[in-house]
Amino acid sequence: MKKIVGIVLGVLLLGFVLAIGAEKWISHKLESSINTRDTRNYDLLFEEVDVKLFQGRVDLNHIRLVPLKEDLPVQINGSLDRMKLSRVNLFGFIFNKEIEIGELRLVKPSFRMIKKDSSAHNKEGSKEFQNLFGDLVSRGIIHNFVIEDGTAELLVQEDSLRRFGTFTDLNIYAEGVQTDSVIVSHVVPFQLDQIMTGIKNLKMELSAGHKLEVASINFNLREQYLSLQGISMNYDQDLVEKSFDETYQTDLIELDLKELRFENLDARSDLYGNWSVISQMMIVDSLVMNDVRNKNRPRPEEPIKPMFGGMLAQVPFPLDVDTLLVKNTIISYLEIPEGQRKGGEIRFENMEAKILGLITVDSLQQSQELTIDVTTSLLGKAPIEAKFRIPYHDDFFSLDLTIGEMNLEQLNPLLLPLAQITLESGTLHKLHLKMEAHERMASAQLIFDYENLKLEVHKGANSGQVKGGASMLANMAIRSENLPSKKNYRTANYHTARNMYRSPFNYIWLTTKSGLMEIAPGGLVKLLSQNDIEAGVSKKAGEE
Repeated sequence: MKKIVGIVLGVLLLGFVLAIGAEKWISHKLESSINTRDTRNYDLLFEEVDVKLFQGRVDLNHIRLVPLKEDLPVQINGSLDRMKLSRVNLFGFIFNKEIEIGELRLVKPSFRMIKKDSSAHNKEGSKEFQNLFGDLVSRGIIHNFVIEDGTAELLVQEDSLRRFGTFTDLNIYAEGVQTDSVIVSHVVPFQLDQIMTGIKNLKMELSAGHKLEVASINFNLREQYLSLQGISMNYDQDLVEKSFDETYQTDLIELDLKELRFENLDARSDLYGNWSVISQMMIVDSLVMNDVRNKNRPRPEEPIKPMFGGMLAQVPFPLDVDTLLVKNTIISYLEIPEGQRKGGEIRFENMEAKILGLITVDSLQQSQELTIDVTTSLLGKAPIEAKFRIPYHDDFFSLDLTIGEMNLEQLNPLLLPLAQITLESGTLHKLHLKMEAHERMASAQLIFDYENLKLEVHKGANSGQVKGGASMLANMAIRSENLPSKKNYRTANYHTARNMYRSPFNYIWLTTKSGLMEIAPGGLVKLLSQNDIEAGVSKKAGEE
């Protein structure tokens, strides 16, 4: 009996010794083989290896990530507390060159991405993260890849390193990785059964004093969605104050967006390498956008502005979206006229839009067209409906625009700073514009039904004083009403020349303004513009 017990104890002791020896040998083999692949771009340098043979687990502790190529425009280095290798076939590793790992988990990695060329596009950064993760996963047969609670600093090499961005809470779960099948559109660039990724608190400096922040970004391959929440793009300085600091006139834009979401993402979308999005549905939820332009500054030399189709062609990455929905949106434009410190604001509230066929890829556009249906309200008061049709193969668009009933005195906060005019009374019943806009000339029809129009001319935007004589002459010059039930009712059929150095939205405004001049002439010229009315009306208004 004692002999049997001794044999058993001896076997156990031998097994224990062999296990310790095997663990040390595996540790040594792992240390000597983890950085041997010729095509690797990074070395993993770690302080200790903890092998648990019978648990099938290996922990690498206190790791530094060291890039090997110095000539890349974007480079990543970093450190992490622990790299956990679980469900490892350690016995197989003893007899084979390659290690098989059920799950590779990076715990609390801290990355530093350095742009050595400040002109390098930001997508080069996301592509280098993709290359890094691919490099790590390629060091064995790895079935699942996990990053837990990662952080990153984004830096640019100038005279010294300057930080231009950060993010936290990087989490990646990649399941069913097949390293023998490369898929460049995945952040882990291989065939996968499932991948979920997320980051939080992305902050980037776009330029001095101009920042972009995103509260969270989440992607789910299986559920086919990408969601960006809590997006904001703002300046450190108040927009009006900043507009006076600019050398030239420019549109200073700030925005806040609750969520930008893509649903039913096509597998061909590339969110990390070359940036392309193919999706059945895109949703813009609760956008608030403010645009300020200061006419006290000269315009820079500007190229000819494209029409709507040309504007889409300038989107810097491929986009193919069947349906874009815009929900609960507010857009405002504030213009500061020459000689003034304050401006007039036009604001569109409660905006909802449905956009069909949003495509930026020439080969996919072919004979298709973009259609836009918009409902909104002017200053939160007058309902607006607009329908756009924009063929991709032509510099053309058509517009059907209707503005509903409104008390025109509600326009005074806009009119006083821009034209030194207020409306003492007036009711808009309907404005209906039909516009067929070609590259240089538009044909249009306008209905403008109103009554009790009476205005006052002010000595200045801030004087509080009314020019009595000028107001009387202006009211004598305009038509106080234009109703279908009254005599001399007018509609307008006309043509308008486009200013090629202004946007399509300016084209729409010029066309609308020209029609208003035809229907309510005279003093309305002062109301709509302090300058001469642009030429371009070729047909006089018809009368009923």
